[in-house]
Amino acid sequence: MKHLLFGVVFTSMLVQSNAEAQLYVKGGVGYAASLGGIQIDRDRTETAAGDDFKYHYGSFGSGFELGGAVGYALTPNVAGEMGIWFNLGTKYEAKDTRLNPAQNRSTTYKGSLVGLSPAMVVSGELARVKAYARFGVVVGIAQYEEVDTRPSSTTTEKYSGGMLLGLQGGLGIVIPFGGNLSAFGELSIQGGSWSPTKLEQTSGATTTTITLKDSYNSSEQSVGAQPSIPYGNVGLCVGVKFDL
Repeated sequence: MKHLLFGVVFTSMLVQSNAEAQLYVKGGVGYAASLGGIQIDRDRTETAAGDDFKYHYGSFGSGFELGGAVGYALTPNVAGEMGIWFNLGTKYEAKDTRLNPAQNRSTTYKGSLVGLSPAMVVSGELARVKAYARFGVVVGIAQYEEVDTRPSSTTTEKYSGGMLLGLQGGLGIVIPFGGNLSAFGELSIQGGSWSPTKLEQTSGATTTTITLKDSYNSSEQSVGAQPSIPYGNVGLCVGVKFDL
């Protein structure tokens, strides 16, 4: 991952042109759907004839997104870009419904992400618009929460710590409005997962902190297995771009 990021930056530095370099900013909103999802949980409905099940699949990279970027056009067709964005996430809910309502329970799962995305952008003229391809890496700070609710108690698990690393790319078009202002639309794809290092479990007034590791000894106290939480997605974003 480090070698890929270095290659993007190094290649940008090597590109030479007689054209004047140009700085730009852009911002937009969009929605992302799950990519590379896993089985999150299942609904269970108890009946006299047996139990019915319905499974939930997805990724925690889905949901509405807000973001922006600053770019530096080294040539009319090549730019380096640094983006920052916030994924609001999607909430999943699994219900366990029993014949005895006192045994009912529901569990919700929700993740969100703030990420940086250094990238290279290659563009070209296409009729009255400019088409471009963007590719780079993702470095993010994620949060994830599970809430288990029963008639007599509620338990919350909050995961934190560690960094998300992944890849991101996109294809888009830029439509000029006139002057320095233009609109853009982009179809993007992101791959990456997050391995948190800390878990806080809260039940009533009691909170327990657990350190998450990919390997540990059974004699260690307050230690648990480190999960890998997927944040892959395919998204569509629209926004505006302003050349400085």
